[in-house]
Amino acid sequence: MSNSFPRFPYPLSFEEGWSFIWNKGFLPLQQCLESGMDSRKKYGAEQWMAIYNTVYTLCTQKPPHIYADQLYVSIKETETQYLRERVLPSVKSLHDEFKLKELVHRWENHKVMMRWIRKIFGYLDRFYVKRAQKPTLDELGYNCFRDNVFQAVKAEARSIVLSLLEKERMGEIVDQLLIQSVVRIFVELGNGSLKLYTEELETPYLKAVAEYCKAVSNRWAEEDSFPVYLIRVEEALEDEVRRCKTYFTEQTEERSLLICEAELLDAHQLKLLMKEHSGFIPLLLQGRKSDLARWYRLFSRPGVSQGIEPAAEMLRTQILQEGNDVVKAFRARLEQNDKGGGEKSSHGQEFIETLMEIHERYLEVIITCLGSHARFYRAIKEAFESFLNQPLGSVTSAELLSTYCDILLKASGEIRHLSEDAIEEKLEKVVKLFSYLSEKDLFGEFYRKQLSKRLLFQRSLSEDLERSFITKLKMTCGSQYTSKLEGMVTDMHLSREVQEGFHVWLQSNAIQQVLGNIDFNVTVLTTGHWPTYKSDDIYLPEELSRCLSVFQEYYDSRTSQRKLRWVHSLGVGTLHCYGFPLTKGKSFELQVSTHQMCILLLFNDAERLSFQSIRKSLNVGNSEQDVEGLKKYLNSLCNSKYPILSKSTTAIHEENAENEELYEINLKFAPLSRRIKIPLLMARINQEEKEATRTAVDEDRRHAIEAAIVRIMKSRRTIDHQRLIVEVSQQLMQLFNPDPKVIKARIEDLITREYIERDEQNSSLYKYVA
Repeated sequence: MSNSFPRFPYPLSFEEGWSFIWNKGFLPLQQCLESGMDSRKKYGAEQWMAIYNTVYTLCTQKPPHIYADQLYVSIKETETQYLRERVLPSVKSLHDEFKLKELVHRWENHKVMMRWIRKIFGYLDRFYVKRAQKPTLDELGYNCFRDNVFQAVKAEARSIVLSLLEKERMGEIVDQLLIQSVVRIFVELGNGSLKLYTEELETPYLKAVAEYCKAVSNRWAEEDSFPVYLIRVEEALEDEVRRCKTYFTEQTEERSLLICEAELLDAHQLKLLMKEHSGFIPLLLQGRKSDLARWYRLFSRPGVSQGIEPAAEMLRTQILQEGNDVVKAFRARLEQNDKGGGEKSSHGQEFIETLMEIHERYLEVIITCLGSHARFYRAIKEAFESFLNQPLGSVTSAELLSTYCDILLKASGEIRHLSEDAIEEKLEKVVKLFSYLSEKDLFGEFYRKQLSKRLLFQRSLSEDLERSFITKLKMTCGSQYTSKLEGMVTDMHLSREVQEGFHVWLQSNAIQQVLGNIDFNVTVLTTGHWPTYKSDDIYLPEELSRCLSVFQEYYDSRTSQRKLRWVHSLGVGTLHCYGFPLTKGKSFELQVSTHQMCILLLFNDAERLSFQSIRKSLNVGNSEQDVEGLKKYLNSLCNSKYPILSKSTTAIHEENAENEELYEINLKFAPLSRRIKIPLLMARINQEEKEATRTAVDEDRRHAIEAAIVRIMKSRRTIDHQRLIVEVSQQLMQLFNPDPKVIKARIEDLITREYIERDEQNSSLYKYVA
């Protein structure tokens, strides 16, 4: 082997050195590439080393015998000549897929040549090229192939590739490895940059994708239903993703999908959503969850410029329409009942449950099908806030919602068949509706009154349920909103402890005999937590008066800082009744209010009593309100269901006959059970209490508005009228929406009371004074 490579004279001329490099290096390599022989089998280590030493010598001899520049030029000329004379004619002579295969084959051969050049001319690449700031040998090889072969065949190669991709899109089988190899040439010839690939292949491909998507989408939109169109689009997008991942870069995949989404989805969105029998609303109404989920997956993609906004608006409109229909129907039934005096509570319960059903139905769609997107939550919120806060007539949604809670939480409610878990679930739904109320303060006041009745009359189904619901309200509106409600429940717990202590005190002081056989219980409440109840001075029977005195003595022994105020209208008692012939000597128990009990106990000493004598015996006043209240208690004992008393009218003083009504024990009364509960008048909120509640809420709102104005003025010191109105509304809107007219009136009142004043130069500007 050493005889094949003679020692060169020094200095070595360029012609002699290049001749050796050409004959022993380039020529055998080109022969290998043309014949398909593995170049590694053609050369041994000594042959490679000899060529490398020749290159090294030509580059490191003393001037003027350094031939690095001539070597660099000769390499370029040799590569160019080979590409033009052998490679380009070979590629251009073929057509269709054969042209692509030859192009791939020649590019792979050229990369082999580039590797050989990089190894043999490594010294030239490391020193000369770097100092002369010329393209590296690899870059030179890329440029030569691009300029002498690729530029001449790129258009035809691109056309063939796009044709193969179109065939694959239509379902034909193509040579995927061939397409991948050709695409890789477009990428590799960029030598680290995707500019060539983007301009020469990606852009034409994306144009073809857009044309295809536009054509098929127009046809599908006309021929197919909305769900079928969505299935076709989803399949097309999945197919495009697979194609891009197989052949192209991530950049192309992203851009291609954006084009597909724009042409397949965005361009036809409104038309598809509005399809008469298969559009967005029909899918909602038919409960087509899988189709709705597919719609959301597709139309929430980044290539859809309008996104989900049109569908969200359609959802809001649909919910609003359904809600308005429910409100309109309820209002009509309410007006009819007001004229005929019918029962309203059942309609109120049906109204709330219908709204709950609508809310849960659409909420489930949003969660399971629409990705829990915030825009859809806003749509349902806007719709419910619109119709839930509409005026209903003689009642409000806040009152109906509170009454529905009362029905759920009563032990003797109308839905006693429900389990506690089911009631808890319904209360959770109530809180969702509650969050849309604009009059949360009105709900809170009604709920407080109804809660007080449930607790005081022992009609609450479960203290755990009561606390759970109050916690839900607290999470929605804060601790200040529920502080009184929590205080009421706590009062009942503390009151039971007081009662237990009272019984222990009775036994330890041997006072039980003073009370006789009376089982006496007192509920001690904190005035600030509970609604305000009117005190009365009704005369109690001696037995009850004695019980009150004993408890007063006990309570005074516990604390001297608090004063008891008795509210007899909230009291209840159980009477043991004897002597009714139809009971055959058996007794029965009668559960009544304190007022009813006092009336019935009067008949222990008299068989018949007139209205006036009953009034005087109980110390009831002569005012119309007091008289009407007593009549209600008497009538409750004379009703057709539990006629404990019978009523008749005397013939004397006919001009004042209504005051001469006579009452006596109805001995023909035959109870159907041994325990009877007479309806308690105070157990339900009457119309008078409702009006008083609304009046109290209006008064509280005035105070809240004034307090908000003062807080804002303290912090701002100076503020204009419109800004003050806006900030007051923002502070209070969590509980109610204040009327700007009322805010203005409160501002004027505060000016009169010299808390704030108008600016002398600008009347719409306010200043804080106090």
